[in-house]
Amino acid sequence: MSVFDFIDHYGDDEEVKGEQQLDDNEIITSLNCAIIGVGGGGGKMAKAFLDLGFNKTLLVNTTAKDIPEGVDEKHVVLIPDADGIGKDVNLGKTVFADNGAVVEDALRTKLGNVNWLFVLAGAGGGTGSAVSSLHGVFERYLKSVSAEGEVVYIVSQPSA
Repeated sequence: MSVFDFIDHYGDDEEVKGEQQLDDNEIITSLNCAIIGVGGGGGKMAKAFLDLGFNKTLLVNTTAKDIPEGVDEKHVVLIPDADGIGKDVNLGKTVFADNGAVVEDALRTKLGNVNWLFVLAGAGGGTGSAVSSLHGVFERYLKSVSAEGEVVYIVSQPSA
């Protein structure tokens, strides 16, 4: 044993988990990814991934009323001082632009290091339809953790 045994570990990538960080995904995948559900529709889709074992899942919304039943609050990011956007996409964009730091902070403290973000949203005119206002937040987060992947959007479009 060397007097300077810490040198053996110099340069090793070791992630330090904060107390708010979500557990690693239980499901085995080839991608180190997180799921972000935005709005009511995106939250419902994200809950399906959470139920499959994707523990690195966050539901972002402007109202608690649209959070699916059975989702632990550690997976929920509620935008403060907003009680839904009432199908007003421009209001949604303004709310997200004004509160991007809330979402970015949640990504950093709860997700840790991931390479890919899969962003799920509904395009029915509500909160999910304003998700484009968070694109810069998602990209900054991935850059800050030296991610090798991208932001991928999966959007459901309502039908009659």
